[in-house]
Amino acid sequence: MPLKQEWEEDDNKQENSVEEVREEPSMSILLAAIQSMQKEMTKEIKGVKDELKFVKDELKSMNGKLGEKESAAPKEMNEIEKLKSAVRLWCSDKDEALAQHGHISGWDVSSITTMTLLFGLTDVERDQGNHWNKDFNEDLTLWDTSNVTDVSFMFNEASSFNSDLSQWSTGNCTNMRSMFQHAKSFKSDLKGWNVGNVTDMAFMFNGASSFNGDCSRWSTGNCTNMHGMFQRATLFKSDLKEWNVEKVTTMKLMFEGAGSFNSDLSRWSTGNCTNMYLMFDMSSYVNEASSFNRATIKNWDLSSIKFNYNFP
Repeated sequence: MPLKQEWEEDDNKQENSVEEVREEPSMSILLAAIQSMQKEMTKEIKGVKDELKFVKDELKSMNGKLGEKESAAPKEMNEIEKLKSAVRLWCSDKDEALAQHGHISGWDVSSITTMTLLFGLTDVERDQGNHWNKDFNEDLTLWDTSNVTDVSFMFNEASSFNSDLSQWSTGNCTNMRSMFQHAKSFKSDLKGWNVGNVTDMAFMFNGASSFNGDCSRWSTGNCTNMHGMFQRATLFKSDLKEWNVEKVTTMKLMFEGAGSFNSDLSRWSTGNCTNMYLMFDMSSYVNEASSFNRATIKNWDLSSIKFNYNFP
């Protein structure tokens, strides 16, 4: 190859190399610019989303929830029928109840003296399958029950209810019949309850299959009726050895089906009891399996018993 031609080719190669070097920085700058624009767009999109969320949250705070009615301030419930009506509304249309009465946890019930069947089913409702209370499980911790004398059937068949009632004032209450009957989820701590004036505890925890509260310190000296009190309360095994049952006249079915119960009852004064029919019957269990030690009651005074009974 002629020398002149070689020089020309070398010059062309150098020029092409220079052009490539010149092009490379231009592509890098363009790519960097595109990436920068993408980042800015991402920031702007995020900013728009944040603004939308802020507006949505503001609307919620101004109007409770979008599409829902504004909640009223908690109202005073000074009549039992008004209270019952509000409870039924709460269980059927919570939004409307909130709008009319405020949240149930803050209702002022301090003037109420009877709460019988407040959250409980009547026999007719049960027979008709109208279990309007089956899902009720609101927080009633702060309710002022200091003037209530009657809580019979209050949570009867309220199968989901398990609010903390440990702070309730029960000193004026005289009737707790069937209060938690078939409230199968209920297991609140009630050890601090004052039951000193209660005379009727019949069926109080009948069928309350989750309940195993400590009732050891309850003052039961005025109670006369414990018929079926812990009947089929299958987990109940509190220590009741210090209970004063001197005035109790019927203990029929008291622990029937309560297969976990095994308290020492040897010191119970049962001289006034006239009916102990099937008191410890466990026939609902296979082979009558039970934790109860019947030897602890062998010295009971049964002199007043008048009815036929199944007793060890």
